[in-house]
Amino acid sequence: MSFKQGTDPVAARPVIAVILAAGSGRRMGGRQPKQFARVAGRTVLSYTLEKFQEHPEVDAIVAVCPEARIEDVRELCELHGITKLKTVCAGGSDRRESSFRGVKAAAMIAKAPDAIVLIHDGARPNVDARTISDNIMLAVSCGACVTATPAVDTVVIADEAGFVSGQPDRRRVWNVQTPQSFRLSMILEAHEEYERHMRAGDNVPHITDDGGLVRFLGRPVAICAAGADNFKLTVPEDLRRFRALVRRRDIGRGGETVRRDRPHDLRDPKEDRGDNAK
Repeated sequence: MSFKQGTDPVAARPVIAVILAAGSGRRMGGRQPKQFARVAGRTVLSYTLEKFQEHPEVDAIVAVCPEARIEDVRELCELHGITKLKTVCAGGSDRRESSFRGVKAAAMIAKAPDAIVLIHDGARPNVDARTISDNIMLAVSCGACVTATPAVDTVVIADEAGFVSGQPDRRRVWNVQTPQSFRLSMILEAHEEYERHMRAGDNVPHITDDGGLVRFLGRPVAICAAGADNFKLTVPEDLRRFRALVRRRDIGRGGETVRRDRPHDLRDPKEDRGDNAK
């Protein structure tokens, strides 16, 4: 596929979004993963994909989902005009493995080591355009960045017995979100190196995000300040909060009609009414 050409350091390289939608969503408590819950007749995932479809700097999208949902995601993208979708691949046994599969799929599409890869949670549907742009710019200039918000509450470190063992300076503590964005060559190396250590039986730290993998390599990771309301749908209250945002947005558009998902894409009609969000 062809990508942007030019002399601008951002515009001249491919930018690919990897959307992770393979999680089980156990904490949400519904009968299906949270990224497939409905809000105003549409799946949460469709809102997330739309953010990257509409962003002018994003060239291509890779979706990672449960193997049983691959065709559903393809149909969802066709219905909502997600023309930038290039690949849908099955997720792995955990987030790290799912991310690695998505990054490898992005590498097959980009065929350029200096491509930029944005890795984003499928259940984080309210990311704004500025946050995406800032991620791309920081990934180009620094090689790696994570989206984050400054900590509001005091944070303590607990020991194994459940007692406070330390208290970091809150002014230096950030809550990490997504997108997390990288030069393709760097994030590939990070995943490959971590997996090599795991297979060798080395004592490696438990790492839950891609930025942590890059730090495991010993590389610096920049912080990109998150836009407002870039929360992840994790518990029922988050779903109610996102529904309220969508309602306000629709009212602001004069009650614009939204394109609803096909019935067979939506396995649990209770999700849209919030019956599982008690």
